[in-house]
Amino acid sequence: MNLVMINNLKVNFRKQFLLSILLLFGTAFTSLCFGQKVDFSERSVSILTRYVKLNDTTHVAPLLQYLDSNFSELKNLKIPALLEQVAKKSERSDGKYLDEVYGLLNRHYTQLGNESKAFEYFLKLYKTLTKTGKSDMHIWMMVDLGNVFYNEKDYEQATIFYKKAEQAAIDKKDNYALSVIYMNYGLIEFQLKRNEKALQFIRKSSNFRRLHGRNEFLSSNYIKMAEVFLKMKNTDSALFYIHEAERYFSYQKKNDPKLIDIPIDINLIYSHYYQVKKQQDRFMYHLLQARAIALKLNYKQPYFYTFFKESDFYIEQRDYLKAKKCLESILDELKATESIEGQVYVYQNLTTCYLKLGAVKEATESFDNFVQLKDSLNRFSVKSQLNAMRSISAVFDKDVKLQDARKNLEVAKMNSQLQQQQKQILYWVTGISVCLIFILLSFFLNLRKNKERLQQLHFKSLLQNNEIKIKSSELQRSDQIKDKLFSIIAHDLRNPLNRLLVELAIVKKTIANEKLLEPMENTLKETIGLFERLLQWSKMDNKQNVYSPIKINLNENINKIITFYLPEMQLRNIRVVNNSETFFVFVDPNVLQTLLRNFISNAIGILPKGGIIEIELILKEEDQVELLISDSGTGFPHEILENFFVEKNSIDSASNGLGLTLCKVLAKMSGWSIQLDNKSKHGGARVSIVLPIFKEKRRLKELNVIASAFEPDAYWKEKLHPMKEFKFYQTSPIRSFLKSLGEVDDPQVRLWIRQVENAVHQGDKDLYKLLINLIQ
Repeated sequence: MNLVMINNLKVNFRKQFLLSILLLFGTAFTSLCFGQKVDFSERSVSILTRYVKLNDTTHVAPLLQYLDSNFSELKNLKIPALLEQVAKKSERSDGKYLDEVYGLLNRHYTQLGNESKAFEYFLKLYKTLTKTGKSDMHIWMMVDLGNVFYNEKDYEQATIFYKKAEQAAIDKKDNYALSVIYMNYGLIEFQLKRNEKALQFIRKSSNFRRLHGRNEFLSSNYIKMAEVFLKMKNTDSALFYIHEAERYFSYQKKNDPKLIDIPIDINLIYSHYYQVKKQQDRFMYHLLQARAIALKLNYKQPYFYTFFKESDFYIEQRDYLKAKKCLESILDELKATESIEGQVYVYQNLTTCYLKLGAVKEATESFDNFVQLKDSLNRFSVKSQLNAMRSISAVFDKDVKLQDARKNLEVAKMNSQLQQQQKQILYWVTGISVCLIFILLSFFLNLRKNKERLQQLHFKSLLQNNEIKIKSSELQRSDQIKDKLFSIIAHDLRNPLNRLLVELAIVKKTIANEKLLEPMENTLKETIGLFERLLQWSKMDNKQNVYSPIKINLNENINKIITFYLPEMQLRNIRVVNNSETFFVFVDPNVLQTLLRNFISNAIGILPKGGIIEIELILKEEDQVELLISDSGTGFPHEILENFFVEKNSIDSASNGLGLTLCKVLAKMSGWSIQLDNKSKHGGARVSIVLPIFKEKRRLKELNVIASAFEPDAYWKEKLHPMKEFKFYQTSPIRSFLKSLGEVDDPQVRLWIRQVENAVHQGDKDLYKLLINLIQ
């Protein structure tokens, strides 16, 4: 094992060496084009500050590219403030960096929910792009313009710009852009309540994401599909796509910065699902989960949305006090981010809450604030649409006039850039060669150090192996002592207790008032029963109960149990009717006797004097016999019949509860069918246990036919290899292993598994041996 670890580490060192060389070349060429990558927010603040105060442009361009790829860095609020200063400085001078800065600020304020600021930088961005002539941004300009009208709920105008973007994306064969555009079509159809069309567009978007290889974004598509199905009240389909979204997020690039908001959306759609299902606890749990993630990521828009959903829930529940507290808790944050729409929503709902709570003054103030902000919002919406239309006209007019000039400028720029890059490459190759020499030397030195570390690890692993062996032997000794203790309890305490019960029954006959000894007798019976069940439970909990079936005479075992309880039944004048015939069954005798003792002792304890217990055996099928135990008592209580097949993880304090639980677990472990009801022909309880009949060995010809039908390949031979370690009577481990295989597609392997189960069930040792030989 240690040699394997050493070899693996050596291989890993070689891989790291090669990867480092590749990364060095990659870093060099990246730096050639973009400059050095900036990694820390404090470094970002320093670079932007030097540019604002000293006009130092060092590292500004690569920093802006880095912030675009790692947008979460803008959580440091110093960076957005400095970006606004950079924008103002650039507007007054040469206009450098404006398109990058405007784009970052637009995304930042959109995420904060400050729509006025976001729209301001959006229009500035398009003016800048029009001046610089970046035609490669044409598709995304159209998409973003459509998004503006979508946010203003002008879906007709939004569709016009999405169609222009769609045509441009088709011409450029940009599958990623098409996936975004079709998703936006789906959102419009969803808002217009045309759900079937919405699903068509979202599915089309998913197909284009797959064509582009952007499977990591499929989670967003599935979340939106789930939302549509929830709107259609199709909760099953909605839950399926929620699970698909979770699966893709877990399977794809969880650490991709572009996917960090997916957990928020997943929790929000889960909360929506449980709200539709009216499961309030689950709804609130996922809503709070989404809020916690949004707060951690500083994503204000979804963060505020969770409070809006929570307040709506409380208002729906008519808990206006909680709704008021929820809305008041975020009012200051909404004001700080200048989110007008959010404040309008809060004041509108606060007015309702105050009125319901009888706070007229607060309701009046809240309503006044609502009216003022609503007017401001309406003025802004009208203004934004007018500005958008002017900006759009300017974009298209200039685009037509400058198209030819842009192409010529681009060609000239590309030629000059290529010449400049060729010169720089010569310098870089020289520098890289020198760096490689130093890297090689450092790697060789590291290899020496790692060899020494490997030797130390090898020595430590030997010491740890010795300690493990010592601990293992100590555990084995402890196990042996524990088993011996259980053996003493089983053999030295059980018989005296049973003998004491018999002698107590004899003493009862000699005294005038038998009722004086009844409490003692009942306590002793409960003690014996509880002792038996606890002993059986302890064996099962310690996995000592291995189900080992053998061929036994069922009638003889029933007679043994009846003989054991005969003195007590005679004392209580209880009549036993044993209508059982001779059947040979393939079962574990200990398990069978435990079940018989439990049910017969329960019947004796419940029946009044002169009661009847009837035992009969009925042949159900060719290989099964049904054991019926009936009595003339009052029957099982309703709660026992109702809860008998509910799984229990703890031992009941009541003796009967423990006994029935034990019987259920033992029957399940043995693969038997067990049923309880009150359909006894004597008017009391009835227990039905279906047992397998022992069958004689199969003919050799039949075995050969089975063997010739199975030719497993190497994969299944290796998969089924652990079966060789099991003996044919180890029923429980065999069944557990076969169950762990899950769904099997190969029909021959499915047939082989069924034959193994039949061989174990029927006790056919020859058939089991033949089947195991087939996987040798």
